[in-house]
Amino acid sequence: MILLLRDRATAEQFEQMLQQHKFYIKTAVDIERRVLVGGGDMHYDCEQVLLGDGSRQENIWAASFMPLVIRFPESITTQVFVDLRQDYPGDWLFVEKFPPV
Repeated sequence: MILLLRDRATAEQFEQMLQQHKFYIKTAVDIERRVLVGGGDMHYDCEQVLLGDGSRQENIWAASFMPLVIRFPESITTQVFVDLRQDYPGDWLFVEKFPPV
């Protein structure tokens, strides 16, 4: 299930977003508006929801993450952060790995 979140996700919302891939969640984030969409089959699905909600393309980044323990939403590991913008100089896909939080 795809959800648009303006506040911290609840445990129930994590469960809903996990329905697609079972153990990780695809997301897109508007870094300017601080809005997250999660739960799609692809990052593109989440990106489209943000664009429909008024986000500008240049402010949208994507990430995939795995909740370590579903019952404790504060326990999240970000695994990949992806720039969806095709006008990025060089490769259109920028991947940065972050250590677990």
